[in-house]
Amino acid sequence: MRRRWMAAGAALVVLGTLAVGPPASAAPPPEQHCVVDVATEEMSCYDSFRKATAAASGGRITDAPDDAQAAAVDPAFRRLLSGDGRKLDGVGAAQQGFVAQADIVIGTMYEDDNYAGSTLTYRAPSGCTGPTTNVDWMVELITPDSWNDEIGSFLAGGGGCWVSLFEHRSWLGASTPFTSLDDELGALDDEASSIRWS
Repeated sequence: MRRRWMAAGAALVVLGTLAVGPPASAAPPPEQHCVVDVATEEMSCYDSFRKATAAASGGRITDAPDDAQAAAVDPAFRRLLSGDGRKLDGVGAAQQGFVAQADIVIGTMYEDDNYAGSTLTYRAPSGCTGPTTNVDWMVELITPDSWNDEIGSFLAGGGGCWVSLFEHRSWLGASTPFTSLDDELGALDDEASSIRWS
């Protein structure tokens, strides 16, 4: 008799499991937009691309699009990053010299192809010297770990900097040529571990 009750109980558990069905799929995690200072390696993260850009530019660019993908293809925003047509929100003429020395956005990494998904923006206290035969800024290993082997596209920022991604840490392995943007990394898609700017 006891075995019959156990068998009946087991059957009810199986039927109950089938009746419930598979769990609902979880919503994708919200996008996160982080800023890293290449000189100090300090990082801060924001819930919008606009806030991240304001922080990365030292408050120089306060009206970036909230949508990071829209920003990447917006010529007006790209001119602001490069310094052409500089907009100094809320800054008087006496302060413009100070703002010109503020942090420079040297590049934004995107989680997905075509400038989509979360972003990791790098800033530096100065831009790049111009020729791509030297290296002005570098990241030996992309951190945090959640960004190592996760970059799908990138956009160079201002200061005359161009970007080159490397497959492994310490600038080893396959690499992209120095360029100002790349919306699809091919063999290096989700494979980059270090960066150089020139």
